[in-house]
Amino acid sequence: MRRKFMLASLITVIALGLFGALTKGIEVDKEVVEEYVCPPCGCGNDDKVHDKAGYCSVCGMQLVLKGSAAAQAPPAGPPPNRKKAAILIFDGVQIIDYTGPYEVFGQAGMEVFTVAARPETITTAMNMKVTPHYTLENAPAADVLLIPGGGVTRTQEDPNVIKWIQDRSNQAEYVVSVCNGAYILAKTGLLDGLKATTFYDLLDGLPAIAPRQHTIGQMIICPRRRAPLSG
Repeated sequence: MRRKFMLASLITVIALGLFGALTKGIEVDKEVVEEYVCPPCGCGNDDKVHDKAGYCSVCGMQLVLKGSAAAQAPPAGPPPNRKKAAILIFDGVQIIDYTGPYEVFGQAGMEVFTVAARPETITTAMNMKVTPHYTLENAPAADVLLIPGGGVTRTQEDPNVIKWIQDRSNQAEYVVSVCNGAYILAKTGLLDGLKATTFYDLLDGLPAIAPRQHTIGQMIICPRRRAPLSG
């Protein structure tokens, strides 16, 4: 009986040894799960892992395989020379007139900032409270200068704002306005000799401010540095 037990034990040890030798170096196949990420674009969503292909919910770029060359951050180096967009804001500014362009410029990779006559918080139309990034005195130069509309009466009569726009227009590649922000721009004289438009219900008031511009009642598409006004 004892010999049988020892023989069975020996057979078991030999069998296990043979099995280990046969399976050594053999890995069990596992299901490969593909993971996707946003290409490194700085949108803040680069580290989020997705379980299927698609598009980034923040920047809209097509997702790429995690670990692929497209998912690797570019080598460190000097920051790119980003275009700058300055947006004037003031008490009574129309929210959509400055936030819409802000998002569009930002999505295009531009450095966007707001500028106001004073550093204090401004109150928009509909009572949104906004703290400007800069004042007229310390705002950096910008490639695009945008003048939004809204309650523009006080701003268009502010000599400091008018002079700032005039001075910065010499540095900017484009100077544009939205809606009745055209009234502020008109006071600077920058529209003289140009075609301009504004909100349809305010067209008649534009020539009174800028008699030397040519008011038209539709959108202007023009490659000039003083870009079209939106009506």
